[in-house]
Amino acid sequence: PYINISSGYQQLGFGSSGSSDMFSNLNDKFEPGNSYSVFITDTIHHGQITTVLLHDYVGKTDSTKGQIRFLNLSPDAPPLDLWAYLNAGANGFKVSSNCAYIPNDFNSLINAQTFSLIDPGPYFFIAAVAGTSDIVLQGQLYIPGRSIITIYTKGYVAGTGTNAIDVGVIEYQP
Repeated sequence: PYINISSGYQQLGFGSSGSSDMFSNLNDKFEPGNSYSVFITDTIHHGQITTVLLHDYVGKTDSTKGQIRFLNLSPDAPPLDLWAYLNAGANGFKVSSNCAYIPNDFNSLINAQTFSLIDPGPYFFIAAVAGTSDIVLQGQLYIPGRSIITIYTKGYVAGTGTNAIDVGVIEYQP
């Protein structure tokens, strides 16, 4: 969900709910009429917090298409390809190619700012190590027409329990 932020140079602070202590700050210039997404990746326990700011280039939506993007926000994950299979069919297509951990890869950061059009319907998604068939994550998701969706990795490949690699989904309101 988007919130309004005044245009110009702004400092955003991030902390734990109910605490005045900030664990991360972001200073950037926000342009009027634009949409942005902010993601916090890595952990204090891992020794660092990384803030990722994306300028969201969202196209016009209608009931015949959804929009989707894929972000790799897992610090120890290799570059990933995201494949989509409509109705869990045999013929998939690549949604995203060679998406590396965004804070460490400029091309992945630039590519993450754009949403791709996708037909509405039920999909089976597979995130595989780039250029291979080695599956890292997989799951189902229904993409409605007019939707704007971000699929992202979180956690660690080497993590366990709540720190294990997983997937998150954000559906934005157009």
